[in-house]
Amino acid sequence: MNTVITSVLSRFHYPFPMLKNPFAGVLQEITEQHWIDGEYLALYPNDPLTRKKYKMTKTAHIASQWFPTASAERLKPVCRLMLWTLYNDDRCEECNSQELYHVRDQSLAILQGTATRNDTDIPLAGLLSTLREELLQFLPEASMQRFINGLQKYFDGLQQELHYKARQEFPSVEECLAIRENSLCLYPFLELLDLETEVILPEFVHQHDTIQRLKALAVRMMICFNEV
Repeated sequence: MNTVITSVLSRFHYPFPMLKNPFAGVLQEITEQHWIDGEYLALYPNDPLTRKKYKMTKTAHIASQWFPTASAERLKPVCRLMLWTLYNDDRCEECNSQELYHVRDQSLAILQGTATRNDTDIPLAGLLSTLREELLQFLPEASMQRFINGLQKYFDGLQQELHYKARQEFPSVEECLAIRENSLCLYPFLELLDLETEVILPEFVHQHDTIQRLKALAVRMMICFNEV
């Protein structure tokens, strides 16, 4: 690797201890055996290499580091959401704007409860329907709506990326950071704080300018880690 790049990378570190949920292994086994090779096998029935790639991504372990103190029952929907981000990113990679709008509208409708899996035709309808059922066991309506708003940001980011892809243009660095702040799909996870802590904070706390800024900085920190 280029010595300059090595020098830059060496400066990136997290100045806080790493925690990891002790249920990571159990949820990873569920992800691989019950979901990728079971419940969602129909998404890639004849593509074992893609299924292997998803397994090797270790989505349950990622979720376990983001939600280190959640119970196994509360960690499960986070792991299902993490797997959904892989499936959805790949399926939207080559979408045009109209196709993306269709996926967005149906996905959010399922999570809002205004549509069922039988009312929609997107491949991930069943996964989202189950995710909604699991989240509603633990989240009040306000928390659920914040989570859905976070997913709306994600789809907005994907749409912004399509804008540049269609024109074969590159955004500026600041534009890229702003776009990736949404399209990296981290806001939905941040909005699940109540799921882990089991403490339902009032909405004015979640919407406070300082909290909003901290969320944005947390996402941008992950952008630097992911993109660099």
